Amino acid sequence: MALLGVDRQGQISISEPFGALVSVSVWSDYGTVTVYDMKAGCRIDGARLDRVFGVASLPMAQALRLLGGRFPSTEDDIISLEEAQMVTVAGDRWKARVWLEGEPWRIVRVEDADYPAGPRWSIELSDHTSTVPGRIRFDHDETGWAELELISLQWDQLDTLPAPPQLPLCDPR
Repeated sequence: MALLGVDRQGQISISEPFGALVSVSVWSDYGTVTVYDMKAGCRIDGARLDRVFGVASLPMAQALRLLGGRFPSTEDDIISLEEAQMVTVAGDRWKARVWLEGEPWRIVRVEDADYPAGPRWSIELSDHTSTVPGRIRFDHDETGWAELELISLQWDQLDTLPAPPQLPLCDPR
């Protein structure tokens, strides 16, 4: 997985074990997200991102911070301690509970704090190297589950992002 960021925009590339590029996701804090499915040769617009992992209420910037072993919040979010090792993070139209474990401090679970207002989703993080998770499992009541294994992480700040692939929209089925 390679994670690139410029100002309030970013790009994540996920590859299979031996280097085959599987997907590229491009986002901005202004609400636009596009996922490029390299195997299918098409793109999924942001309105359908919840079909990928089922956690559309978690903003992309916070989700990507989580993948990189960082706390899923930005400067505009409100953080409150609920109980020992459980924190609530609330942002614009989203709210999540975050569970931490120590030595070193790392995030082990994130779940939708607005349930039962909508379908329940959760993210389990395990097999950490320091704070960076090695395995990430996304669960959603309606769309099922997906799991990522993090083999290596590259997190760079650049002056400009590489141009995204030029692909047609995926079939809406």
